[in-house]
Amino acid sequence: MKFTKPILVSIITALESASLIYADGITIPANGKLYVNSGTLTVPGDILNLGILQVSTGTITVAGNWINDGTFISGVGTVEFSGATGQTISGETAFYNFFCTKAGETLTFDADKTQTITSLLKLQGDIGNYIRLRSTIDGTRWKIDLQGTWSVNYVDIKDSDNINSNWIEPNVWIDSGNNSGWGNEPTPTPTPAVTPTPEICCNVVSIKLFPKKLRLKKGKSKSVTATLIGKKACLVEGERIKARITKGRRHIRISPKCTITDSNGQAEFIITARKGIRHARVRFRSWDVRKVLRVKLVHGQEDP
Repeated sequence: MKFTKPILVSIITALESASLIYADGITIPANGKLYVNSGTLTVPGDILNLGILQVSTGTITVAGNWINDGTFISGVGTVEFSGATGQTISGETAFYNFFCTKAGETLTFDADKTQTITSLLKLQGDIGNYIRLRSTIDGTRWKIDLQGTWSVNYVDIKDSDNINSNWIEPNVWIDSGNNSGWGNEPTPTPTPAVTPTPEICCNVVSIKLFPKKLRLKKGKSKSVTATLIGKKACLVEGERIKARITKGRRHIRISPKCTITDSNGQAEFIITARKGIRHARVRFRSWDVRKVLRVKLVHGQEDP
């Protein structure tokens, strides 16, 4: 079916395998419901959802703006942005698959709003014709919570905060500033290989943490020092130690996630409280030796 004018949806429930084309846009009012199910909905104009928009296994392709002030039920479907002159994503939406493969496109996201993607983020620009991701307010970050995987190449990103603990690592990209959680996480420079000699320090047998536990306010950061100790209490230098959040990934962030101990057998990590009043745990590991740090997010006084 093809409509040459914008339409106002009341309720549609039978789009199972059909394809709908709305030439100039679609509006779902507060009492309206549109069930795409396994169908294909192609909208060269805007989609304004004030009611209920549902996708089961189907696909929505939109070339205009996406304004979601209602309820969007993503199912295991795909929303693809295919505009040629720039598109704005307004409100907060939990997508299953989020695609944009239109080279040269600009996607502008509501500042301070969070777009959640539970499966696949696919952004594919081209050489010299990057897909640009921007905020509606220059200098104010828009947020993304990527809980699944990504395929991102030839993108230009600015003012974006990836609030998930897993960084998004584009193959080729331009960092235009004020981004967090994008790019390659810093990795330690590996220690040059040397021929072992009897003087090299012993294997790790324990990990000592200072402090032993943390209390943090939202937005605050504290350093934690991990010391690797070997047999006869020797300090293990030049050994890799990893940190992993095992509880409360949404509530704290740790950096770096992997580093090398210094001449004192120590490595420093920074833990930042993000939101909520929760208990979190960080596990430090070197070879088969582990140590857990408990972190409590509070409104009150932090640890000194």
